[in-house]
Amino acid sequence: MRSPVLLIAAALLLCAARGSAQYDKVDVFPNLSFNSPVGLYHAEDASDRIFVVEQGGTVQVFPNNPVQTTTATFLDLTDSIVSGGELGLLGLAFHPQFASNRYIYVDYTRDNPLRTVISRFQVSASNPDSVVRGSELVLLTIAQPYENHNGGQLAFGTDGYLYIGMGDGGSGGDPLNNGQNTSVLLGKILRINVDAASNGNNYAIPPSNPFAGNLSGKRQEIYAYGLRNPWRFSFDPAGGGTLWVGDVGQGTWEEIDTIRNGANLGWNLLEGSHCFNSYDTTGIDLPLFDYEHVSGRCSITGGFLYRGSALPALDGTYIYGDYCTGEIWSFNRLALGGPTNTFLFNTGVNISSFGLDQSGEIYVCGVYSGKVYKLVLTPPPAPVLDQPGSGATGVSLTPSLSWGPSLSATSYRLQVSTSPSFASTVVDDSTLTDTLLQVGPLVGSTTFSWRVRAKNGAGSGPYSGTRSFTTTVPAVPPSATFLVAPAPGAADQPTVLSLRWQTASGAATYEIQVGTDSLFASPLADDSLIADTVHQISGLSVSTLYYWHVRGKNAAGYGPYSSVRAFTTGSTYSAAYTVRKSWNMVSLPLAVPDPRMSVLFPTATSAAFTYDPSAGYLQKDSLVVGTGYWIKFSDSQQVALTGTPVQTDSVAVKAGWNMIGTVAARVPVAAIIQNPPGIVLSAFYGYDGGYFGADTLVPGGAYWVKVGTPGTLVLTSAGLMSAVHTGTATYYTFADGGGNCMFDPTPNDLLVGAMNATEYANSAICGACATVTGPKGTIDIRIVDRCAGCALGGIDLSPTAFALVGDIPLGHVPISWHLRPCAVAGPIAYHFKDGSNQWWTAVQVRNARNPIAQFEYMVSPGVYKSVTRTSYNYFLNASGMGPGPYTFRVTDIFGNVLIDTGIAPAADTTVPGTSQFP
Repeated sequence: MRSPVLLIAAALLLCAARGSAQYDKVDVFPNLSFNSPVGLYHAEDASDRIFVVEQGGTVQVFPNNPVQTTTATFLDLTDSIVSGGELGLLGLAFHPQFASNRYIYVDYTRDNPLRTVISRFQVSASNPDSVVRGSELVLLTIAQPYENHNGGQLAFGTDGYLYIGMGDGGSGGDPLNNGQNTSVLLGKILRINVDAASNGNNYAIPPSNPFAGNLSGKRQEIYAYGLRNPWRFSFDPAGGGTLWVGDVGQGTWEEIDTIRNGANLGWNLLEGSHCFNSYDTTGIDLPLFDYEHVSGRCSITGGFLYRGSALPALDGTYIYGDYCTGEIWSFNRLALGGPTNTFLFNTGVNISSFGLDQSGEIYVCGVYSGKVYKLVLTPPPAPVLDQPGSGATGVSLTPSLSWGPSLSATSYRLQVSTSPSFASTVVDDSTLTDTLLQVGPLVGSTTFSWRVRAKNGAGSGPYSGTRSFTTTVPAVPPSATFLVAPAPGAADQPTVLSLRWQTASGAATYEIQVGTDSLFASPLADDSLIADTVHQISGLSVSTLYYWHVRGKNAAGYGPYSSVRAFTTGSTYSAAYTVRKSWNMVSLPLAVPDPRMSVLFPTATSAAFTYDPSAGYLQKDSLVVGTGYWIKFSDSQQVALTGTPVQTDSVAVKAGWNMIGTVAARVPVAAIIQNPPGIVLSAFYGYDGGYFGADTLVPGGAYWVKVGTPGTLVLTSAGLMSAVHTGTATYYTFADGGGNCMFDPTPNDLLVGAMNATEYANSAICGACATVTGPKGTIDIRIVDRCAGCALGGIDLSPTAFALVGDIPLGHVPISWHLRPCAVAGPIAYHFKDGSNQWWTAVQVRNARNPIAQFEYMVSPGVYKSVTRTSYNYFLNASGMGPGPYTFRVTDIFGNVLIDTGIAPAADTTVPGTSQFP
């Protein structure tokens, strides 16, 4: 489903965005030249032949063989056409059953009077490389008032109908207003059925055409209108048959559109998404993307959604170019984080058309060079070495070597040697996919040289420059450390506890073990990568005896363990804080026995200050639930409080800015109930060295929020499900069950919708289900996208869903809705995003019955790390989650927790869990 967020994101793109891979053109048929080539096609008959349309009136055919030296004239219409400028033989299409019926279709211009002709021909039964000239059957003749803007593209859609691109008739600014006039065929995309005949025509009107059967003079052949000069369009069968068009602009803007049945693309009211004769965009489908006439750009040449195999980084992106500059770009409307427009390279030729061969590889026609070129991948450039620096000394015996990424690289080869000429190597790894590798242990006090080169499908690029480094003198293991806190035999300790020890001489990192037996046969925690002398452990059981000890580590290995200490946890649960040096905004998500500031935060260096809109800042000694406080600390540290969790709280607020506290569960902002409704006037702002807008309130945090009138804010993780929302439903024709949530499209389940951005809560509701009630009835839908253009309470539905709650001609109807548990089968599942690895890991929870509040992975036994949610509902750890397999802990908005172990990572793969939320 494409919601208005796509248009907004696309409007922010810059045409000058630079490429993410290295591409070039190659004269793939060096022995062949053509006269003004304006199109390249294949017949979809498994013959692997190439057909090149020459503007002067001929079509040349030849085998797809780089050493080919001759062509055959497939069709010759030079005696029937007028050519030059924008006139001539402009389009060719092969019937979907060409292999059996041998029908082709062409678009060409004739004079006296000037007109466009759409004709069918048949290929000779005895010579597959020759059209029977006398087999012409004229389907359409369209008068042309001027010599330019003739369109000319023909293509069969996945529905089997023939689509015809017609310009607005020419001149400048559409002086005859053909673009918006539905009683003429100019300025349109036409659609006809060439396998039937009716009303005296050699074709029939598809019954689903927008004006089929009308009696008011509107042309029934029209599929879409409001185009200026659609110079090349194409279908994407792998993308549901979507029709992509490059529409040439007037003097300022070029545009890319996807076209739906009955769409008005806006010309000549708009040029691209910009005013031309009108500022009113009502009823107009705005382009996916438009670019300005700068740096010599002047005319778009539409292309194709790339689905070949030779250029994998371009898969699913729209390849197009500019006729004047010869530049080529790749437009990706489904990129993670929003649409992107990526510059690939400058061909240096005037691009008249793009084309595909039988394998889906893409070609470019140079109208003046007389050549057709193939887009190819080039070997990647030499990487730039990063660390260690050149000539570095005292380098670890297990150094991490890093380098910058090379454009289009799929792997790297790293060599490390004691010889500057690399006569022999101590490391020679050509399987690397990351730009960092830890090597060793190396020999101490030795100088090493190292270099890297990149590789892709086109081959290996050059080596980087060579750097050298010298390793340090071998170290000795660190000395033993001494445990500091908690004290030996300490009792009534919190279930979230900070363990402290002294520095061990020579230690680079520390290993800590915590267990319920003094021999640590099955430790609860065994973390060997601790860089500090304090470690917070959570998930401890109440009223339990624990043992712990610590040892240091450096390049020489582990030192001895400290002595073993024991402590016992108390009978209530804990809340954990990670406070930063200087000021922090905190609150109490627990009911505590002693609420005094000096008892709760004994290491603080300030009093606690809250804020009253009418009185300003107030110093408080006793802290209360529901209120936020400023507290200052002298250094960064972990703090744990013990008490009874507060699951729901009603926070009183006054007109103006309020600093509120939180409860013991994560609460999406969209789930906060306002009494009276609508009193909140701002976002919720947290603080972490600077203010940030929050879409979820986390336990122990405090937040600023501005309200218009006195009232209460009810905080509860379950509030989102119980709240009833009212708003407006709209619909979007292209909805296919997919969306920015990145769930696989479900053609058999099209009851889906895109929720307004506020209540979507930064993807917190991505994949959730809702019950929607409108004038015609009640339905259950799945939320698959964000609708930035929908007001609070609004949902952008699929047409299938909209028709069940309101009448389609209305376009929008009032609705009420509330979230509900999804009626899903089987366990939850974990989808690893394409590109995920141990250093960069992105996971999405799918098939969940309830919205997800928190996603965590285990970093050591019993210790979990929370992962940040991205705008596509991926939980992304930019530094990676390690090599796996993983243990995941998933919490829904009700506080229900699922834990899955043994989840093996696999990029672009969905891995099932073992259980489902109640």
